[in-house]
Amino acid sequence: MTGKLGRLNRIAAAGVVALGAMSVAGIGQVAAQEALAAIKERGAIRMVGVSFPPYIVAAADGTYSGIDYDIVKGYADSIGVKIEMIPGTWGNAIAGIQSGKWDVAPVFCWKAKRTEVVTFLESHYQGGGVAAVLAEEGPFTLEELNSPDVTFVFPAGTWKETHVAKYYPKAQTKKITSGSTAQVTLEILSGRGTATVLDAPIDITKVESAYPGKFAFLPSKSERLKDTTCVGSLIVKRDAYHLAAGFNNYIKKLKTEGGVDALYDIHIKPVLDGKI
Repeated sequence: MTGKLGRLNRIAAAGVVALGAMSVAGIGQVAAQEALAAIKERGAIRMVGVSFPPYIVAAADGTYSGIDYDIVKGYADSIGVKIEMIPGTWGNAIAGIQSGKWDVAPVFCWKAKRTEVVTFLESHYQGGGVAAVLAEEGPFTLEELNSPDVTFVFPAGTWKETHVAKYYPKAQTKKITSGSTAQVTLEILSGRGTATVLDAPIDITKVESAYPGKFAFLPSKSERLKDTTCVGSLIVKRDAYHLAAGFNNYIKKLKTEGGVDALYDIHIKPVLDGKI
């Protein structure tokens, strides 16, 4: 009798576990549907308004523009809702996605840890770092950069400082407070530095536009320095499957039809003209 009761108890316990799993799965499915349903009910998709020209550009009058802004607005238009920009920072962008403060954040680099807490959408960004030197003076290889004769110029407190310290420990460094590409390249042109590390591809375009043929890029215009390659995309909540699927279909279609390339053309020109 005891054995039969024990078996019955085990069966009952298994049933409770199964029901619990079904309930959790059901909750997960509801959560997956709720993100998109909530946006449609609200009539607006909320995006965190961080600054990242030319992807997100905040004007003094409180309006926004940029590549990522236009992608999100285009998707919002396609499902019949508005785009609502909510002020935030890069430091709290992911936390805001998780808490539901906003529905989507601009381009983030894909990292394994991040995929555990948010969903990355169809990629439309590939960035990274390149070294820039004077074309006629060099150095001409990455190996030659790791020398006491080389002085790297970069903004203090950025990833560039960490990268140079790790990969070019023999080089001299000069840290400046201004983070602008114009200021850094001016230091090299004036002989106060030998090399710098630039964000690619935007900075390459800016430098070549301002100083045609004056700079060379290592390892090359199309290659990135070690550990700096960034494949990025917009991000949404981890379980917002329907929202992610809708976004992905829209972005894929936009890419296929040349819409993403057109947005780059539209928004990079103001950067080159010094307007943003």
